[in-house]
Amino acid sequence: MRKAVAELCLLLPTIVVTPFSAQAQTSILTQHYDNARDGQNTNATILTQSNVNSATFGKLFALGVDGQVYAQPLYVPGVAIPGQGTHNVLHVAPEHDSVYAFDADARC
Repeated sequence: MRKAVAELCLLLPTIVVTPFSAQAQTSILTQHYDNARDGQNTNATILTQSNVNSATFGKLFALGVDGQVYAQPLYVPGVAIPGQGTHNVLHVAPEHDSVYAFDADARC
């Protein structure tokens, strides 16, 4: 089975991973943030037109999964994992009916 790479370059910066991990983060529990599927994060306060540019904004890293990712990756901050502490979790479901839960703050 060929390993594919989940291209999360658009999602990871919008969920504000490492540089701002101490600040409140917005859960992404459904496609495009909410049931309206409008793609708006109306709670965004960190990303602005001045700090989203090619010098400061871009792909942070890639994560390997077992197929192409067509579904919206979901993000849940502050998940208590028994014996592991609290983590911000990224859930990814590729085409081969598997589901991955990644620590969103860990780098590969």
